[in-house]
Amino acid sequence: MNHKSLFMSAAAVIALAAPSVAAAESLDDFSISPNTSSQALATRSLVSAQSAVISTPNGPEQMVNDPQIVVRSDHNANQPPPTGPLSTGINGIGQIVTDQGGGFVGLCTGTLINPRTVIFAAHCVNEEAASAYGAASGGTAIMVDFNDNTLATLRQWLGLDGGTLYASNPNAHYFNINQVWYDPRSLADNSCTAPGSCFLQADVALGTLDTPATGIPTWALLFSPLSGPTHGVITGYGNSGTSASRSLANDWRRRAAENIISLLGSLDDVDNWLFSGGPFTDNPQNLYQLDFNDPAGTGGFNGTRNFDFGIFNDSALPNEGITAPGDSGGPLIADQAYNRSVVVGVLSGGSRYFSAQLNNNYGATSFYQPLYLFWDVIVANNPYAYTAAKAGDGAWEDPNHWVQLMDPNYFVDIGGSLVNALPTTPANGTAGGGPKFGSVCFLGDCIDLTQFGTSLGANQTIVIPGGPGSTNFVPNNVDPDPAHGVRAHYYDVTLSKVGTTTLSSAVTVDRFSIQGTVLTLLNVRPNGTLTSLVDYTQLGGQTNVDGRINVGGDYLLAAGLLTGLGTIRTPFLTSAAGRIAPAQVGPIGTLTVEGNVILASGSRLQIDLTRTGSDVLRVVAGAGSPGQASLGGIVQFQTGLGTAPRAGQSYTFLTAAGGVDLTFDSVQSNLGTLQPTVTYGPNSVTVSLAAGSLAATAAAGGGGGGIADTIANLLDQIRNGSYDALYGLYGAIDVMNPQMLAATLRGLAPDLAADGVVMQDRQSRMMMNNITDRLGMLGTIADGTMSFSADSGLFSVMAGNSAPSTLGVASVVPASTAMHALPRGVTGFAASGFTNSASTIGSSQAGVYGGQRNWYASMGLETQVADHVTFGTAFGYSHGITQPGAALSQNQSTISQVAAYGSYRLGHGAYVAGVASAEISRFDVNRAFSAGNFAQYFGGATSASRYTAMAETGMNLPFHGLTVTPRASLTYSNYHLSGFQEQGGEDALKFDSLNIQRLESRIGASVGGEMRIGRSGWRFQPQLRADFVSALSGANNGLSVRFAAAPDAAFMLPIAGGDRAWGEVRGGLHIGNGRMNFGAGVESSLGRSDYRDDRAVADFTVNF
Repeated sequence: MNHKSLFMSAAAVIALAAPSVAAAESLDDFSISPNTSSQALATRSLVSAQSAVISTPNGPEQMVNDPQIVVRSDHNANQPPPTGPLSTGINGIGQIVTDQGGGFVGLCTGTLINPRTVIFAAHCVNEEAASAYGAASGGTAIMVDFNDNTLATLRQWLGLDGGTLYASNPNAHYFNINQVWYDPRSLADNSCTAPGSCFLQADVALGTLDTPATGIPTWALLFSPLSGPTHGVITGYGNSGTSASRSLANDWRRRAAENIISLLGSLDDVDNWLFSGGPFTDNPQNLYQLDFNDPAGTGGFNGTRNFDFGIFNDSALPNEGITAPGDSGGPLIADQAYNRSVVVGVLSGGSRYFSAQLNNNYGATSFYQPLYLFWDVIVANNPYAYTAAKAGDGAWEDPNHWVQLMDPNYFVDIGGSLVNALPTTPANGTAGGGPKFGSVCFLGDCIDLTQFGTSLGANQTIVIPGGPGSTNFVPNNVDPDPAHGVRAHYYDVTLSKVGTTTLSSAVTVDRFSIQGTVLTLLNVRPNGTLTSLVDYTQLGGQTNVDGRINVGGDYLLAAGLLTGLGTIRTPFLTSAAGRIAPAQVGPIGTLTVEGNVILASGSRLQIDLTRTGSDVLRVVAGAGSPGQASLGGIVQFQTGLGTAPRAGQSYTFLTAAGGVDLTFDSVQSNLGTLQPTVTYGPNSVTVSLAAGSLAATAAAGGGGGGIADTIANLLDQIRNGSYDALYGLYGAIDVMNPQMLAATLRGLAPDLAADGVVMQDRQSRMMMNNITDRLGMLGTIADGTMSFSADSGLFSVMAGNSAPSTLGVASVVPASTAMHALPRGVTGFAASGFTNSASTIGSSQAGVYGGQRNWYASMGLETQVADHVTFGTAFGYSHGITQPGAALSQNQSTISQVAAYGSYRLGHGAYVAGVASAEISRFDVNRAFSAGNFAQYFGGATSASRYTAMAETGMNLPFHGLTVTPRASLTYSNYHLSGFQEQGGEDALKFDSLNIQRLESRIGASVGGEMRIGRSGWRFQPQLRADFVSALSGANNGLSVRFAAAPDAAFMLPIAGGDRAWGEVRGGLHIGNGRMNFGAGVESSLGRSDYRDDRAVADFTVNF
């Protein structure tokens, strides 16, 4: 057997450049770059097959078909562009080598179409069964070498120069082929020129690499026919030389040239035009064909020395070349037809037409197997599958969980543009027919082949078993075993759909990637192991590894979340903009990396801290790396599940056996008041926690507001001396976020107690208002009259209360009833009612549970003890409840009152009057408080007393049945609340005694009485009072409160009563005629900053 290598014309000055991996480049100045995959070409010993001799003495004598390409020569074959055809760099075009034994090797060219597959020519391997190849299975050793000069690496593969016999060496860019497939139709009789020389039809083969070819570009395949003559690039490792020198010895270097893909037609098409004796029908299959044009044209043709007769009727290109022995299997590249270069065919051989013609001289032609004719068998026998998990949760081991994706290097032409898809028409194979283009000529006498059939068949959905869209498989690499019929399967796996894929076994894939939202999850269980031979790329989603992930290359965490308690083995785990949270977000645990870790500036390491421990990122040596940690980005600390961390604790959260380099760019925390300080050691990183300011933290959350800020400052003040006494409280609130802390401090503030004090003041005024409203009229009321008033069904709209609440206000609307039921010389009143309102200071909201509710009753009797003197006594009772909105928090106040009052009439309506009263009350507080996840309940009780004296003077002025009474008064009160302490827990409060002595003056007027409106029977009854109040002394500073467990410092609880001057309006009017009655009333305090008691009412009644 004569082993030949591919020959490229010295005139070819096109360089096949090597672009970056996975980045397609266009061909500039005839320098092509593989943006799609191409196929390898191999040659065998070639036996020329003669064709019929034509009778024309100066015409073609015969057609000799060889499995090789022919070349031209007006450049230096050993120079790169622009003066030669050498192709440099690693570009996905490689040399196919078979070890024939005895010191002989077979040489072809092939093209990498995915990391595991090269496409080349069947005649490179079809002298033996496909199962006979593969050194690992005891067969013929075969490899592909992607270097631009393969001699040195070939010797290594053969076990020379320190190399390992038949071993792949990805670092040196050569790889064993462990499986061969070729189209069996290439062995058909009409495909052979001689025994062992079968290459004319279906000359397509695939070689499977036993190791992924990483970092080497792959080439796109066009599964549609070209539509007309197209610029192309030819390349391979064949013999070199010029058109004058013929092909010279193989020098193991790759070359490239340009040419025009002139013809899509069969060998029969060519023979039937050029030669007599036809028709020829042995080889109907279409081929892409091109010729080697003489730059001088066909004018010098003589059939004895100059043989270019313009077979395809085109002209020589500036850098035109042809191929030679060793180029077989190489790609035919359409570099200008689309926006990227695509492989359209695989080189099979060439033809010459005169016995005296050199194989590689002008006038020779080459032919390629069009890929579109064999796309179905290429797809079906491609061992490399791009796969993805379906949407939804599923087990990795479930065959129904997976679907095969479209291979990114499969393309069709739709409307002149490349589309990543498969054809919708069947592959025509060797049948002949179908689209054709170009002309076959002899010295300008041509036949245009485009007149022949162009149809590929009807469009239809074509399912290729094992191709894109396939299901019912589990991604897990399978190495071939030809002896037992086991075919190779290798997988590139992607998770991008929403759902969780759970791995509970050991699987191996070539590549793995995950992307999407956090709802896209790979969960590697403790009994699961995922091995990705090439790399692991995370562009989003979440990887949780409680088992093991082994990566042959790098783990790139570009985005997304990495969690787990397991181990990742990789040379480098690089987090570009991803998040790493050992264990999970919440639970604590250790995530181990065997290899180096790089945390880039956009990364985030999330560490959970608890009272008992922390997350740990543990970096150890492995995968050929020492276990170094290069730090950057953000480290973020937060509370984990369990007991919260405390001030003063320290944690080692990162260890690196190979050392720690650099520091984090930023330290952040969700630990509330606790401030982390990170310390860097040679092999570890530690965080220590110290308490910050509760007041500052609460302010960052919008502030607790008023008393809550006061409490925060107090807790900051007493922390050092009282931390142990309030251990539970500090432990809970120190780790709260600003918003929660502000809300908790508001809940800790005992506003309920302040509400209770104010409620007692309201209860006290209920009876006093009944008395003071009568002072000016004492002695003028009809003898024996008893006035009754009750709940009038008022509606009160309070501050912070969006809905009206019923509220009874004595005498606001003059709807009392007078009865002559007392002895002569005696008058009196009785009043009762129920009020339901929001708090007067805003901490309690009215509603089903919340607000203030009071039941009250009072009664007084008066008698005239002298001509101008009236004296009376009264008593009152009230019971009230204040709730802030929850039934478990409330205070209750019960108050009993007695009063004595009198009036001296000076004449002409003038009077002086006075009131003295005393009251005692019981005060009970029950308060609920939540700090974090713990609720506490407190209770306390105390008593209070109040003594009041008031003097008033005024004058009753009659006006059309009404009485207008300007008046002034001076009131002294002394209120005492006994101190008390809550019971119920560590955070209980202690309330100091409260003493308030106040002196207030009032100047105002009232209007009352009845006025008839004409003779209509309508009556107008106003009862209005307005006063300006001035607090002359005694404004309180609030109630002093302290923590019972830490009593050394106190804070002041504000209580309404700090205003110095305000106005009060109270009263209403009634209009009626006995059957129809209208009423309205209002009560309000004007100009008060800390107290609200605004009520209004309107009613309408009709008697039937």
